[in-house]
Amino acid sequence: MEKINFSIAILAGGKSSRMGQEKSLIELNGKTMIERIVEEFSSVSDDIFIITNKEELYSFLNIEKYQDIYKDFGPLGGIHSALKHSTNQKVLVISCDMPFVDKDFAQYLFGQSTDYDVTVPVYRGSYEPLFAIYDKKIVDVIESYLEKNERKIISFYPDVKVKKIEEEEISEWFDCELLFFNVNTPSDLEYAKQILKLKLNISPLERIKVSNYKDGLFENSKVFVPCEEEIDIFVNNNFFVSSRLSPTHLTEYIKGFLFSEGVVASKDDIKDIKIINKKLFVELAYPFNKQDMILTSGCFGGKSFRRMRKQNLPKIKSDLKVSLETIFKRLRDFLHTNNLYRISGGIHAAALSTKDSLLFLCEDIGRHSAVDKAIGWALEKEISDVFLFVTGRVSSEMAMKAIYFGIPIIVSMTAASNVAIDFCNFSNVTLIGYAKMNSCKIYTNRERILEVF
Repeated sequence: MEKINFSIAILAGGKSSRMGQEKSLIELNGKTMIERIVEEFSSVSDDIFIITNKEELYSFLNIEKYQDIYKDFGPLGGIHSALKHSTNQKVLVISCDMPFVDKDFAQYLFGQSTDYDVTVPVYRGSYEPLFAIYDKKIVDVIESYLEKNERKIISFYPDVKVKKIEEEEISEWFDCELLFFNVNTPSDLEYAKQILKLKLNISPLERIKVSNYKDGLFENSKVFVPCEEEIDIFVNNNFFVSSRLSPTHLTEYIKGFLFSEGVVASKDDIKDIKIINKKLFVELAYPFNKQDMILTSGCFGGKSFRRMRKQNLPKIKSDLKVSLETIFKRLRDFLHTNNLYRISGGIHAAALSTKDSLLFLCEDIGRHSAVDKAIGWALEKEISDVFLFVTGRVSSEMAMKAIYFGIPIIVSMTAASNVAIDFCNFSNVTLIGYAKMNSCKIYTNRERILEVF
């Protein structure tokens, strides 16, 4: 591939507070994320370098490393340093936590950058300033903003000539969901691994044309809707059940579903899982006979193989206690991370958390399936004594799933059913509903909450 005259600056200066480790050095399929980016762009540019204040971490890479000239100014300071050190007039600035960047899209951006100071994609209504091309001539403009103690990354845009590349244009040729995907949390990392493992080429959301009606007028537009797939599940080569769900975290889903339904008791009960043409094949470590199903309140007509009797539920013995302040902090993390829920409004999310951070988040068109995915992840990691966040209503089945896994605290953004409340009260689970930034309703076992505002 012929190389073009633009520099590529990889910003690796973030604090990685939500991830808990250097994001750029996390491995995906045997390569660190920063190695993946360097490898992707090495065929299109001779000037690839890193902006970092921790040069020693990247000594294994045979490319230049430069520090921020203006320290502690975040990405804006990184862009300034990139323009100062580039050998070409045009500079592609890219974040180190984007594992699915595409050199063809970079070349597309470059082709659009003539006569513009900034060429920036717009995705889901917002700029993507850390996958954008900047012209070296605007370095003094950025420096003037830094001198005024400005840190907002797009603060200088009004003073320069900006070319916006709209999502509708980009999506004609590229998968935006992957192109602009950032690994910010452990949950994002798990999702990236799932994409690589299954070679998923579809997004959990699809953009479709609609006709909007307002104030007597029709207007054509595009909106995001959740995708769903019908997955046939086979256990020991025998058909077990069909599920409709979002096509992500399928391995976690089947582990969590089988545990929740009492088919397996630990990850060791599952010998192998194969995913072939929308079919999940599970091999157990022992023979299995299918039981009768019970219809539940789940999406698409939920199904359960457990008899939902209160007297069969275990009592949760956990010393976990948290403050409402901690609940609200983790709720903010939860809302910040579940992008699909915020964008489409038609998808559910579930997350597992400790007092200190979210551990795992998944999204699904079915709220029960989202919980199964979260439990499946925890089963594989052998994690316990965590609390569960969900966006949807807590039904008896969802409460039962959490109870059997031993989750002592459930936090929902909406209501809980009377049976779910009864189950949680019986099993010593703290159930919280209508959780918002500074308010909630504690249905059961308030003694686990250390303080009430």
